[in-house]
Amino acid sequence: MLNTNLYKFEEFEEKLNKVGKIESLEIYSEILAECSSKKNSDIYKYFDYFLELIEQYLKFDPNPPKRIKNIISLNFQIVFKYIRDTSSLDQFKKYDNELKKYDHLITDKLLRAKIYQYLGYLFWLIPEISKGIECLEESLSLINETGKVDEIPGRYTNIGYLYEEIGDTDKAEYYYSQGLNFAKKYNSQEALKSAYTSMGRLYRSRHYLNKAIQFFNEALSLYYTKENLNKVNIICNLAKCHLEKEDYKVALKLQKEIHEEWVKKNNPTLYFSINECLGVTYKHLKKYDLSENLLLESNKYFSENNLEGELCENYIHLSSLYIEKNENQKAFEILNKALELAKKNDNDSDKKEIFILLGNLLKKEKKIKKAISYFKKALMLNKGTKKDYENLEIISYLSECYEEIENYKKSSEYLKKQKSLFSKIIKEKDNKIIELQNNSIIGVSGNKHYLFKQSDSLIPIELTEKIGAHLIGVSDKMIKLVNQVITFAGNSDVPILIRGETGTGKELIAKLIHYSSSRVEYPFIAINSSSFTKSLASGSLFGHKKGSFTNAIKDQKGYFEAANKGTLFFDEIGDMPLDIQSSLLRVLEEKSILPIGANKEIKIDFRLVTATNIDIYEKVKNNEFRLDFLNRINVLEITIPPLRERREDIPLLINYYINEISNKFNINIKKIKLKNSFLKKLYNYDYPGNVRELKNIIERFLMNYNNDIDWDTIILKRNEITTHRNDTDQPQLLNLMENEKKLILIALKESNNVKTRAAELLGISIYALSRKLKKYEIVTSENLT
Repeated sequence: MLNTNLYKFEEFEEKLNKVGKIESLEIYSEILAECSSKKNSDIYKYFDYFLELIEQYLKFDPNPPKRIKNIISLNFQIVFKYIRDTSSLDQFKKYDNELKKYDHLITDKLLRAKIYQYLGYLFWLIPEISKGIECLEESLSLINETGKVDEIPGRYTNIGYLYEEIGDTDKAEYYYSQGLNFAKKYNSQEALKSAYTSMGRLYRSRHYLNKAIQFFNEALSLYYTKENLNKVNIICNLAKCHLEKEDYKVALKLQKEIHEEWVKKNNPTLYFSINECLGVTYKHLKKYDLSENLLLESNKYFSENNLEGELCENYIHLSSLYIEKNENQKAFEILNKALELAKKNDNDSDKKEIFILLGNLLKKEKKIKKAISYFKKALMLNKGTKKDYENLEIISYLSECYEEIENYKKSSEYLKKQKSLFSKIIKEKDNKIIELQNNSIIGVSGNKHYLFKQSDSLIPIELTEKIGAHLIGVSDKMIKLVNQVITFAGNSDVPILIRGETGTGKELIAKLIHYSSSRVEYPFIAINSSSFTKSLASGSLFGHKKGSFTNAIKDQKGYFEAANKGTLFFDEIGDMPLDIQSSLLRVLEEKSILPIGANKEIKIDFRLVTATNIDIYEKVKNNEFRLDFLNRINVLEITIPPLRERREDIPLLINYYINEISNKFNINIKKIKLKNSFLKKLYNYDYPGNVRELKNIIERFLMNYNNDIDWDTIILKRNEITTHRNDTDQPQLLNLMENEKKLILIALKESNNVKTRAAELLGISIYALSRKLKKYEIVTSENLT
């Protein structure tokens, strides 16, 4: 049944032969996902097999369990995403009918919301825009009910786009503003891209081209990779702005930048739209033959793929070309075809463009009264919209027409309207763009992040997912830290040393550097330096060739090669043995490695990030760390402030961890009341284990809430050590080393001598605890792990 020439399908066939019908449903999900990722049109054949299997299943179980419903939902989502990506409208009509049969079984709100997003796009493409809006509004309602802020970032702006398409720019602006508010509230970079792009497009439609260009450029600065279709769309819109400003050379340069084969392969409709835009630009540059060839190429594609909306727009551009070439009869024929499509699809925007062109064509042929009627029709279609610039153009034509037939009174009336509207446009153009000025912008080298006042998180949710945690804070020190990190990330080759106490989040900062840099598409490899011995390090770092030693049964990449083009992170760098420092110094200088058993060096390219929680400069003084190695790894240096130095962030962190931990362990936080005395102690505590220790304290409190756990127990019955003054306002005598040793002993006792658990209670790493055990000569039992 399966075509074994397809990717991985022999493996799928083997699986299907071994399992029953229910298990095979899940295998079909894998097949569909594989087809989708490889852009394989056989996806429809396999989806039909899946639907046949579902039909058989439902005959004996018409109300399947949640697991089966989710498989059905997932597979419809995969297929409709593929249909959207390939603009396969015939398949859309077929499977839209199938969807109606199984609609009652698609109960997962997130998957349903995604399916309705795809439906909204496809109905727009047909075009049945009112149905598209209904689908997108249903999707918005569903996704908001799930509370998942990291999914469907364009949930608002997609609806706005369809309203913009039908000329309802007020509603479009409402949804774009909602999208911008959503981006600010949840610090969503993807939503911000979408909102800025949409605002740029809206301003372009109102012919506020400088504002539009500013928004498009801001959106572009948030993209890090070249081959991104959304980025291509923005560049295409940016080129149109320059085209309308008559900056033809700039427009041509931008269009050529994105007129590439990879775009054609991934989204042929977008490619031929760019092709069409190039044709329009060449028309303005008086290269009529080249313009016509490009426009006719696009016309053929749109016609063959039944893309009526795109075809109508293409006819409009072709007719404009023929008018300029004085081929009026051709222009009339093309405009009549365009008008037929625009009326069929009830597209007021296209109808208005056609009426303006017909008016100009008739005006050119001295059929003034007919021209006036078409200009008035165009003006009527713009009634109630904010397309002032278009109205200005139409009013200008009407004034000229009335002057042509010597109706000077009417001509004068329209001339006055023209001047009044022109003054309004000039005033609007002078307004500053508030959305781009009220937020802090950080970043260099094309990487930008916005710090919004509405959000406690200092990084976008997309970065949060990649690094595995939020960066919560409002303090100047944390804002400065994030600013510094993003700025340093912009130079993707320079080594960075991160310094900070235990528990401050050094690895998170290392990940933030990586995922904010141009190396984001390549690996992030983290290594703990203190775990290395000379023999272990050679194989782990450099890799080996097959047969190079007894157990070398195959080639093995080392960490250096695995991190090629990405980021290599060495934690606890201060504990790296001196001989390994020498080896690493050579690699950093020569950018090449020699795997064990190899006779040829391999060139490598990675960014080195290191971290330490000790005074590494003191180690250099004591000849425990190489100065030349330190100079090589700390070209840039970042210091993370301890939690006690940014106390204003503590309430936010408490609130965040209470919510996170209660959700994780299904704890009803409504029943939990924190006493003021407890909160005061949380705030005033000095947190030697920093944020990690704060999280552990809150977790212990929530997990033991019903047992009336007290503060002393939570902090391991530790005598309170504070840095603030006592009642007599005299400084207390502190013995930091003695108290640290006591804390370790308490932790070992509470953890029953389990080292990993003791480290967790102390809010430090297992490696840090091992060092401290050695430092204080604490003897542990043999079963300590």
